[in-house]
Amino acid sequence: SRLDIGSSAAATTPGSDGSTLGITEATVTETPDPDADTNLMLRIGIKKQSKAVIDHTKVKIQVFFYDTIDDKDIKLTDADVTYEWLTPNHDWADINPEI
Repeated sequence: SRLDIGSSAAATTPGSDGSTLGITEATVTETPDPDADTNLMLRIGIKKQSKAVIDHTKVKIQVFFYDTIDDKDIKLTDADVTYEWLTPNHDWADINPEI
């Protein structure tokens, strides 16, 4: 479906590929919006490897959104996309995921 999120074990397990951060969860929720054809919220949990020390000023997280055009072509979306951290002080100082 159009709400599917692709992932692999290596991409979702912190440290399994030598990385210090990993995705712990990725969920999509659709919310009705009279001003938009589709309104989706993507929730991503990011956790550090247990013994890793993270310099949060050097962390860059990029998420790209794509649209399917005419059920065949995939193109980078031209929709208005915003983001918001739900976890205050997202600095990975402890081992809990930052959302």
